[in-house]
Amino acid sequence: MEAGLEQVRRREQRLDRFRQGLLWIVFGLCVAGAVIVILRQTAPALDSSAAARAPRTRVRTSDRFVCNAPGGALDEMPDWDYLCEDASHPARMGYWVETGSHGITRLEPAG
Repeated sequence: MEAGLEQVRRREQRLDRFRQGLLWIVFGLCVAGAVIVILRQTAPALDSSAAARAPRTRVRTSDRFVCNAPGGALDEMPDWDYLCEDASHPARMGYWVETGSHGITRLEPAG
């Protein structure tokens, strides 16, 4: 009778260790997921040279664009990161560019 109880006790201990191991794995995956989400949200936006390529590809032109962070306009339109102006043809319209950690999120004509 005692031998049977001992086997049951060992089986329960193994099952407890297995459950504990599973909980540690789930906990580790949750922490890793949280770290990934935080890092993706805090990743820097694109720089001005990368933003300058956006109007070229989206508008399908060979013109060269120069992008700068807008001065006072940011207060009125806080979503825009850059004002990209056509350096090849200065008289042409420029574009407002909003960037995110993975690329251009929005592009609209400026003016």
